[in-house]
Amino acid sequence: MVAVNQAKEGHETKALGSLEKAASFGFADSTAVATEPAFEDLRSNGRFLKAEQSVKRALLNVGFGLEDLAGKKVERKDYEGKVVVLDIWGTWCPPCRAEIPHFVELQKKYADKGFTVIGLTWERRPPDDNIREMVKRFAKDNGMNYPVVMLTPDRLQAVPDLRGFPTTLFFGRDGTLRNRLVGLHDLAALEKEVSKLIAEKAPAKEAAEKSF
Repeated sequence: MVAVNQAKEGHETKALGSLEKAASFGFADSTAVATEPAFEDLRSNGRFLKAEQSVKRALLNVGFGLEDLAGKKVERKDYEGKVVVLDIWGTWCPPCRAEIPHFVELQKKYADKGFTVIGLTWERRPPDDNIREMVKRFAKDNGMNYPVVMLTPDRLQAVPDLRGFPTTLFFGRDGTLRNRLVGLHDLAALEKEVSKLIAEKAPAKEAAEKSF
């Protein structure tokens, strides 16, 4: 990242500009920003904090702009102010399949509280009609009551530090990434993360529009 080198060289203003530019282009590795030692002197700077928030929100975009299994485009604006869980999974993955009933239960329990799961399925090759039909059958057979979209290779690559399947990303009502879980987790562990975020107040409308 250009901003890191600039920060290391003491060019703080340039580093801030580069980080802001990266965020505007969809850079989404918030962990890298949070742990980068070169940014230590910038962490109290208002511009840095705003750019960091933009990076945290950028990852949410990986789930939007694609069509769900019914052919409807999943748009970010439709989830403004909601708690969103992105489940990165595949029908070929036994732990992923084992988690599906938990997400179905969470969707039933919390949908009326401003919450949704979005399933992002990767079937180990670019989606085509045959894969789409196979995933449709799986979703129907398993009572999946939330949007499911087919990930494209570029969207999969946009997820930083993807360590395995399933990967579950938790976003607050302000659109920022709050936590990620890798691997199979039971309903209690997933619900613990969701309930914390649901308890938070929704951001003011003006702030929500800016964040989304």
